[in-house]
Amino acid sequence: MNEAGRYIIEFSELVWGYPLLVLLLGGGLFFLFYSGLVPFRFFRHSLQIIRGKYNEDQDPGDISHYQALST
Repeated sequence: MNEAGRYIIEFSELVWGYPLLVLLLGGGLFFLFYSGLVPFRFFRHSLQIIRGKYNEDQDPGDISHYQALST
């Protein structure tokens, strides 16, 4: 294997280890707190939507509330 290929392999082994894990977890936690914990605050509301609390037969639209929430 040539020398350039060896450097590329060493670099990829370095990046795909703990630095990437720290970057992904740290970024996820940062945006969780930056958004004001929205995924946790509205969890009960999302369950109510899934159970059909807001479904009405006269509502226009092609998709259900569950399909809209899951997208």
